[in-house]
Amino acid sequence: MDMLSIWCTDQLIYRNIIDKSQKNIYIYGFQLFLSTLCSVSAILGVAFLSGNFIEGVVFLTIFMSLRMTANGYHAKNYLGCFILSNSLFVFYLFLLSVCTGVEGQYLFCFFAVLSSVYIFVKAPVEHPNHKLSDLKRKVNRERARKLLVFIWLVSGGLYCLKLWEFVTAIHITLCLVAVMMIIKNKGGN
Repeated sequence: MDMLSIWCTDQLIYRNIIDKSQKNIYIYGFQLFLSTLCSVSAILGVAFLSGNFIEGVVFLTIFMSLRMTANGYHAKNYLGCFILSNSLFVFYLFLLSVCTGVEGQYLFCFFAVLSSVYIFVKAPVEHPNHKLSDLKRKVNRERARKLLVFIWLVSGGLYCLKLWEFVTAIHITLCLVAVMMIIKNKGGN
């Protein structure tokens, strides 16, 4: 990934698209893009192969959008991030498979409410190496809160349509986002 990021950046410099002084910024951006692309592709691949493609899209949409604003635990390197993201997704699929009854759905609804309250109050969680300005912290908090409201409106609509599996998928994802925030608040990276 590092070599490909450097090569892509060098190509932009060679073609005079970017200035050489921006090289490190573009290398980092390419690394981030490629890491995210690998994780998303692997998750969608597992989702497709397991017959849970829509559930995979639900997970990625909610998990990634909330994590961008609420933040939480981050792995120390790209491989760790890949393993963590995919492990969380496999755990999510496991929870979906065991929560097929009404009791499981209500249990995760309860935990999703608690998780949402936690996210609403605590977002954003800051990384020690990436401090947020007061303005950015305020913007991220507002975005996280608006996303939560939107997610709950979608969840309510899906509930009215009796699409309980997707409601449960949303609830499990909310719980996982909160867990990642709690881990970060307890001293994780």
